[in-house]
Amino acid sequence: MTHLVQNSNRAIYSLAFKTLLSLAIAAVPALIVATILGITLVTAVDEAKQDFERAMSASRRLAEIRVLVEKELGLVSRIPAELDLKNVDCFRRTHRLFRERAQGPHGAERDDIHGCGGH
Repeated sequence: MTHLVQNSNRAIYSLAFKTLLSLAIAAVPALIVATILGITLVTAVDEAKQDFERAMSASRRLAEIRVLVEKELGLVSRIPAELDLKNVDCFRRTHRLFRERAQGPHGAERDDIHGCGGH
């Protein structure tokens, strides 16, 4: 048993063990820094993704508002000349749906705002 203890003491003081121990000690701070940087990167990418989604949503809403304005202008210029009352009613429904959607999340959730016989 004493021979085994003496060999293990000799192994602890050997150059290979000291080198391995110093490499392990040097690697721990690098691993900690790499972990912190990884977490920071993932957080930054997630925030950028959320900002991008908000910007795209706002862009879609603005596009719908532009379409609403164009349809409203077209409605104002076309109604006096429109003979088919179904088309006038369709324009009115479409206009109402656009207004409800433009008012926010509590507005209409229908995606059928471009209906009405292709107008």
